Amino acid sequence: MSRYFTFADYRRFGHRHGFDYRAAPEHLRDDQWAGHGEVNEQFLRGGMSLIASDVHNRFPYVATAQQSPGLAIRVMLQGQVDVRIPRRGGFTLRAGTAMTAHHREQVEMTGTHPGETRMRGVSVMVPGQIDPDLFQLPQLETALNTHLECRHWAIPHTLLPVLGQLFESPWEDGIDALWREGVALQLLAVGLKAEDLQTDHVRTLRAGQRERLERVRAYLHDDPSHAHSLIELAQLACMSPSSLRRHFAQQYGCSVFDYLHEQRMRHAEQGLREDGWTVEQAAAASGYRHPSNFAAAFRKRFGLVPSRWRTGPSKVG
Repeated sequence: MSRYFTFADYRRFGHRHGFDYRAAPEHLRDDQWAGHGEVNEQFLRGGMSLIASDVHNRFPYVATAQQSPGLAIRVMLQGQVDVRIPRRGGFTLRAGTAMTAHHREQVEMTGTHPGETRMRGVSVMVPGQIDPDLFQLPQLETALNTHLECRHWAIPHTLLPVLGQLFESPWEDGIDALWREGVALQLLAVGLKAEDLQTDHVRTLRAGQRERLERVRAYLHDDPSHAHSLIELAQLACMSPSSLRRHFAQQYGCSVFDYLHEQRMRHAEQGLREDGWTVEQAAAASGYRHPSNFAAAFRKRFGLVPSRWRTGPSKVG
């Protein structure tokens, strides 16, 4: 069930899972909401847990995790987080990507969350002391005995509908709980064998290829209202359409049109908030013929319909 969260609620959740949440002092008043949405959690066999969250964050904050030994899989379905982890450096966990981190000692990870953004994600946590006989998976045993490893990977398209079903109805016990445990195990299996986006085949992209990909990304960023086509973008990159799709995902962790959609939504949000656009103007600037379709996409992305956003999201709640 959707609800409003204060920053104190965030910190209580963080205390349970080893996260320390920090934000600017002006955002920490007890009488103002920090997020709106829902967070569901289910404890599974062996001390595992499954968490599905769909929350519109009102302001930016930093979450620092003092992760106990174990394995964590985090899937980003909407929004993005800038992640920093020892021995890996920084990367951006964008919509359509996930990360698998496993370690046998406590480590510190940091995630920087932007404000005025809807974040939808799924996590599976496996404790380091889980009984190895529970699943009898050599890959899991090896991962839990690794000093530290983190992989950033693309979510298989076949998994997205399954993960989406976690948000479609209230979480209930019985058969529903058994089904969710199956989803968690499926995600565990995918996360254990997923290949890192930064493996050797990505690093073999030549400097010229990276420059042309950046040309495409900058074009999408600077002119999101244009009616972009894959053929046009491929010509700009001097690649075939299939090569552009593959290399863009390798370089930026999301598809060409997922990136374009995000830029259009941000462009529309800015126009509504700062320039006084009507919903119809924002829809046209985002490539939507029908304002109702745009309104649905905007609400899915930011958690509020665009007509409410025009009044200022900070005034809601």
